[in-house]
Amino acid sequence: MRDLVSRNISTHGQHLVQVLLTENDPDDALPFVYTIGNHERGLPELLILGHADDDHMWILNFLGDLQRNRGKPFHHGEFVSLGGALPVKLVTTGPIGREAYAVQVGVYYGTEQYTVMQVLLCDPAGRYPDDPECDEDYRSPQPVLSLSTN
Repeated sequence: MRDLVSRNISTHGQHLVQVLLTENDPDDALPFVYTIGNHERGLPELLILGHADDDHMWILNFLGDLQRNRGKPFHHGEFVSLGGALPVKLVTTGPIGREAYAVQVGVYYGTEQYTVMQVLLCDPAGRYPDDPECDEDYRSPQPVLSLSTN
């Protein structure tokens, strides 16, 4: 597995880890997808919580490429266009992003000294899950980790 991750990072700049739900997961568990590979360039790893399908993996590949090409990390609260009508919003997760979600980044690099940023998707009105007015169907599958007490 380590060789596959290394090959993907070498070839594509990052590797995606897709975590899907199983019948044994608790009722409140959520699927998610995150990157490995940006840390070695001094950039944050990226995480989408609540979704893990091909469209969301495309978003992480797009954002990872953008971040690496511009040579600087996204900042907390930054809005980034994916080419559509509404941008995504990036927020720093803090320790919970490393400890509960992007765990394999630490395993791969042998460190806990890496940053994870969560990609937030907005509702059709342009409200993000950190806005109490955000539509519940968009807010509930995307708990905002930067608001967590962990």
